[in-house]
Amino acid sequence: MNNPLKAPLDNTKLFMGIATPVIGVLFFFFSLQSDIAANSEKIQANTASIESLENKVDNISANVNELKTDVKVMVVELSHLTDTIHRIEKHYTE
Repeated sequence: MNNPLKAPLDNTKLFMGIATPVIGVLFFFFSLQSDIAANSEKIQANTASIESLENKVDNISANVNELKTDVKVMVVELSHLTDTIHRIEKHYTE
């Protein structure tokens, strides 16, 4: 009572049992590869953006340092000016 169709059905089940996970793994692998390529492009764009921002921060830092120097010079000049005003006031009040 051997069924002549049983062997091909068993072979088909065996093949499907092996082929389905292999196809799933291949799909996952190729999907992962395309995601890696897309992320690589985004990483390159972000790296360029970060470098641009770093340059802007460096320029701002240089400007702040220049402004600090200008303020120090202005403080000294104002100090000299107030000293001069005090001397003039003292001279005319005497």
